[in-house]
Amino acid sequence: MNQDQFLALGAAAFGIIVGFIIRFFLERFDKYDLKALGGLLAIPIGTTILAFVAKFGAYGLPSYTVGLVLGLVLYQAFYAKFPSLPMRVKRRSPITIVEAENLLTLRDAAGHDAHWVRKQKMKFNEEGNRALITQLAGDGSFQIKSLTSTGRVVKPDVLSQGGVTYVYAEFNQVVKKREVVSIELTIDWTNAFTTANEAIEHKVLMETERISFTVEFPPARRSTASDMSRSFGAFTDALPDPVVSGNSVSGAIDAKIGIAETYRLSWNW
Repeated sequence: MNQDQFLALGAAAFGIIVGFIIRFFLERFDKYDLKALGGLLAIPIGTTILAFVAKFGAYGLPSYTVGLVLGLVLYQAFYAKFPSLPMRVKRRSPITIVEAENLLTLRDAAGHDAHWVRKQKMKFNEEGNRALITQLAGDGSFQIKSLTSTGRVVKPDVLSQGGVTYVYAEFNQVVKKREVVSIELTIDWTNAFTTANEAIEHKVLMETERISFTVEFPPARRSTASDMSRSFGAFTDALPDPVVSGNSVSGAIDAKIGIAETYRLSWNW
């Protein structure tokens, strides 16, 4: 190995180290802004670094650039291959849903009149005064009857976009970080569950620890079959069947709940 090759190898090794370190800090940024990114990008292309790399000879800069890219790739490879290593930083959503209980009561045999109660206990991972409670889509129309929270004044804020309605809770006072808050949302649905095959579902938009569903049927028309499923994109897998008790079916999920997954309780009646 001649001197130029040796110097080029040293520049590449230095680039790998710098790329690895940059990826390490990128993983740990809570928020990205121009100031933070500009400061981080100034490390690999700063005048001090480039002047140092120039001392590796004519092939120093190209070798350093290749090493820089390899460092980023190697970090990702270690990140994926060895999940137990302290390379991953678990991202926290602004709110963790400790428990979301859904109780749907079908009041008539035709499915024209339904009442839904959503009880949600949530922990604020960041200070704030606003939280997403649910998103609504599908047939029929709905009307929010009440939104309450123990010990706090709260009001609903409704946003509709792309055929989906998002219901937020707005608190009159800021909720502190790590504080746990409970809310109860009640909604009346009209003409939403009129076909033989119906379902309610929960799409996980924030970290969630437990989801439960209960559907109560009128005496004149009860469920003939029911099932629970989980889907992510085009993939769907079955979950343990819900429990049938009297005129109700219910099920709960409290393990391996992933963000962007959708959980559904379906029934025939």
